[in-house]
Amino acid sequence: MYKLKLFLLSVLLVFSNNVLAQRTINWYRVLTDTAQLNYNPFSGSNTIKMGYYNINPKTGQEHRHVGNGVWVEDSLFKQEANSLIVNGTSIDYSPEQFGAVRQNVTFSQLGITQNTINTNYPGIGATVADNVDWAAWQMAIKIASSQGGCVKAKGGTYYIGSKPITIEKYSKDFQIDGNYCKIISTGSVAVFNRPAPNDNGDANVMIALRFTIKNIWVKGTSSQIGFDLGPTYGAMYESIHCEDMDEAIHTRFALKTVIQNCFATDCNKGWTFDKGNWVGASNSNSQSNVSIIRDCRYYTNLIGDYGIAVKASSGCIVENCIVEGNKVRVGIDFDAQSSTVVKDFTVRGLHLECTNGTTEACIKIRIAGGVITIEKVFGQYAGILVDAATQGGYPYVRISNIPWWVKLTGKAFNNSGCSWEINSCDAFQTNTPSTFIPTLFNGIVPQLCGGPGCGSNRFFYTGIPR
Repeated sequence: MYKLKLFLLSVLLVFSNNVLAQRTINWYRVLTDTAQLNYNPFSGSNTIKMGYYNINPKTGQEHRHVGNGVWVEDSLFKQEANSLIVNGTSIDYSPEQFGAVRQNVTFSQLGITQNTINTNYPGIGATVADNVDWAAWQMAIKIASSQGGCVKAKGGTYYIGSKPITIEKYSKDFQIDGNYCKIISTGSVAVFNRPAPNDNGDANVMIALRFTIKNIWVKGTSSQIGFDLGPTYGAMYESIHCEDMDEAIHTRFALKTVIQNCFATDCNKGWTFDKGNWVGASNSNSQSNVSIIRDCRYYTNLIGDYGIAVKASSGCIVENCIVEGNKVRVGIDFDAQSSTVVKDFTVRGLHLECTNGTTEACIKIRIAGGVITIEKVFGQYAGILVDAATQGGYPYVRISNIPWWVKLTGKAFNNSGCSWEINSCDAFQTNTPSTFIPTLFNGIVPQLCGGPGCGSNRFFYTGIPR
């Protein structure tokens, strides 16, 4: 039957293009395959029909009419290129399958009634005042996150209005591939969100979720977060660009999260690994441990808060990232929040290039005790490289391979209760470390450590052989 349809479609295209000299053919879509072809493609009186279609015989591009002269890209046949049908269950979904128009219009503006909405968009609370694109995305996400599968957008720009796109609370593993589409929101809550846990016990059920979200550009408002999806284990965000928002991505109790090749433009904050904020959550039982952000760029024309933050989470890594633009409070903000189980943090490659510097420091460290590793940081404009202070224990800050840093009035570090190792840093090369290195510090000035057991507020120094 499928081959017969393709043959008839080819004949119709040739007939239309060569005989009727038309640019398009309009016809109806059959809901189900039948034994015989039971419709006339040139008639409007067919008994089985789903929607009015327009086909360009030169390009093969197909569109479906959704009302008031609005057409959306769609396929004539039941099995679409981006939708795999297995045993009657769709594995891949697209917003277009649920009527996305990629225009800033509501159901009411298209003349679509509430009864029609209730029939075609069940369970998402859609009304005539809602944007059509929001309902289409919400339906695709609802099914993919409740049944498992992938949402694949066709690209272009989607206008979702003020409502969030909500992931199922007890979601199955899923994937979203935006095909580099742009989603524009006018709301005040997270563009992509998920219901919060009732308590930490509930969070330990929700954390079973793993997903990949990639290739999406999200533009929002100054009060919004791009993605706030709660407890996960092994989530990945890739090639996501967030613009004009309060924050790009905020994780909570999101173990082993990967954020890579992402961009935050004119956002107050970039990306945050954080602990839970629900009943029973603490700085020792709901962290985003062992997470990594790499190859990402934060840029602001404003005065931003931070590019990257790690809060009450251990074993996290920042790798090969950029923080640039006008000015930020800090490039990276690490705060263990006095947790006794947060013991390490690593920065491995950071380029800071804010023309008006930082309010506090490039990297700010607050930790009760443990090891902080910082290497390969480049600073284009004057500022404090590291501001480190203890939250009650004996932190050890290891700094190495700093090729270039512009000191702020001769200073590069702030210290309070930490011990330091400065190793192979061309930016701080000296032949007299015992006298030169202390001049780089504000606060408690560390002294050269003579050997094991020399105490806190000390430093080791290893120069570059020359």
